[in-house]
Amino acid sequence: MTTGSSRWDFWNSNIVIFVLSTIVLGLLSLGYSTCRDYKASERLRVETVRKLDLEIAHRALLLASLLKDEISDAEYNSTKGAIFGDAPSDFYPMFPEYKGRSLASLLWELKNLLPEKEAKEIDKPLEAAKTAPVFIKKVKKIDTVSALDDKKQYENSILYAFKIGRWVYFT
Repeated sequence: MTTGSSRWDFWNSNIVIFVLSTIVLGLLSLGYSTCRDYKASERLRVETVRKLDLEIAHRALLLASLLKDEISDAEYNSTKGAIFGDAPSDFYPMFPEYKGRSLASLLWELKNLLPEKEAKEIDKPLEAAKTAPVFIKKVKKIDTVSALDDKKQYENSILYAFKIGRWVYFT
């Protein structure tokens, strides 16, 4: 027997073929399940981004109601709910899972789910969402937005921040 023949016999033996086929099959299974899990998590990320975009646009529309000269208690409570996330009877989030979440927390979650380049455009709305509570507290104290000295500042700094490409059709 030659050494080439004995090597062939070794690699052609049942146990070696079984071990090698098990390794190959295991690697194929691992690759398939990793790919499937990645696609599922990506689908979930895309769906969450879509829902967050809709919820944020819905709340940004409510922020615009503060530009009216006179606002009702219902409009005030609805806008307050949009900013703070608490749910008075006049505020209804678009998606129930976002009930109790503030506008800033929704923007923060969206920013973390987006690719870095897209996430940068969320910086201005996020800063605006952080300043909106100060404005809404001023509105409640004076009862009308028209009496507010910084109404134009609100419009320029807070509402303008939400007029970006992803929400331009809603705001």
